[in-house]
This record gives sequence, C-alpha cells and structure tokens, in this order.
Amino acid sequence: INVQAPARCLLPTGELLLICLQAHERGSTSMLLFRSRNYGQSFIFDNAIWERSNGQWLQGGNSHLLCLSSGRLLLAFHGGTGDQWSQHNVIRCFYSDDEGKSWTLGPATIDLPMRGAMEASVAELSDGALYMTIRTQLGSEFLTYSDDRGENWSLPQATLRAPESSSCLRRIPGTDNLVLFWNDSLYDPSHHHYGLRTPLSAAVSKDRGKSWRKIGDIDGGDTMLTNLGCTFTSDGTALVTYLHINDPEVQDGKFIGRTGQGWHAGHTGLKCAIIERDWFT
Repeated sequence: INVQAPARCLLPTGELLLICLQAHERGSTSMLLFRSRNYGQSFIFDNAIWERSNGQWLQGGNSHLLCLSSGRLLLAFHGGTGDQWSQHNVIRCFYSDDEGKSWTLGPATIDLPMRGAMEASVAELSDGALYMTIRTQLGSEFLTYSDDRGENWSLPQATLRAPESSSCLRRIPGTDNLVLFWNDSLYDPSHHHYGLRTPLSAAVSKDRGKSWRKIGDIDGGDTMLTNLGCTFTSDGTALVTYLHINDPEVQDGKFIGRTGQGWHAGHTGLKCAIIERDWFT
C-alpha cells in the first residue's frame, strides 16, 4: 500500500474529496483524487491530478485541498527535478473549476534561494484574496498573495522568524483575520532544519499579513512540533493537529549538536490541541 499525506475537502454539493500522494521511484510521484458521495463511508478513485512527475512533487507536512468561495479547487505543491533530499524546490498550483473532474497547472512559479520554496499553506479572505505562507531555509516564514484565484502570486516577503518547518495559515471564521501556526524559534544555520522546531506558536494578523501579534505557545519542550493542520468547527473551535517528536539533539531548549541519531530518532506521535475561539481575539 502506497498512500501518503492525505487531505480531504467537502464540496458545496456534499461530495467529499480525498487526495493522497503516491510515490514511485525516488524522484517521481502521482497525486490521486478519490470521491465520496456518502460522506466518507466509501470512496472511489476519480482521477490523477498529476501522474509520474519528472522530479519529486509533493505537498509535504501540511497537505490540503482548498475549495474557494468561487467554487474553484486549489492545490498548492512544491517540487523540482530530483528528489526531496537534493532538489531545488519551487511552489506551483493546480486548480479545477469543475469540482475536481479536470485540473489545470497554473502559470506562476514561486521560487526562493537555497532549498527553495516549500510546503505552502493557503487561506482565503472574504473578498476572494488568497494568502500563502511558505517554508524556507532563510530564517523566516515568507508570505505571498494572489488576487486572481491562485493563478498568479506576488513576490514573497519575509514575515515572522522561523526554522525550516511547515506552517499552517487559516482565516478565523466570521472575520478577515488570519491566524498562523508556526515554530517561533531563532535561525540557527548549524541545525539540520535551521532552527528548533519548538515551540508551536500562534500569531494573528488583522491587516492582511502586514503585521502579526503573537498570542501564545500551544506546545513546547525538547521536541519537534511540525506537520501542522487546523480545522475550525461550526462554533469556531480550532482543532490543531501536529507531529510530536522527542528530539534527542535538544536539551533544555538548546540544540546540542548532531548526535548521529538523526532528527527522526525520537518517539513520534500525533497530537491535537483543542483551542476555543476566544483565544484568538
């Protein structure tokens, strides 16, 4: 069985879509789409958004499929022409205007130095404007926006300090405020991910990403907290999911250097933080 990085999307029609990545040889993937007409009790294969890429294409640690207010489906991904351990990555977007039956690769390419632009997270505001945060090796989360439903994107700009780690950007329901879940840690070029992946923090922007106010930490300790997701319930409660790894190379909040155990040597688990809406105000 070869199913990686699933994500789901509920259409206005009531159909539920499920995407997942399928890996082939080291430098090639396919993105598969499944459809359910009984609210997830069963799924049938529908189509491939892409097949056997020339280079490793993926969404990484924050898989998502976004249904815009216009009905367009948007899938942001990153990749290059090698594999994820060696390739330079750029972000691109596929979109569908027929409920996922066919897909178009958008014209825009988002690129940044070093390892490139990775693990996009996209949120839509009430006027249809899209904002995207980007994982980088540059010591910061980068932010870009689109005013044409994801076909073109602005030049990315640095925002909050960050290691090389995924983030999760969402619009707070009932507002035009953005909330960003990310690792609020210092840049450290000696670290294998250019800084600690702890703590897991949240910040709010009320001016379309021009400024941010950190509202607090969700989790911390000598851990790696990454691969983030967030779903808001109907009453505004946030369900924030993340990967939790005990990090043998961090002691008392400090990176002690590479021990040879590897960054993934610690105990790995999945956690969910349940956060009431009032915390974001």
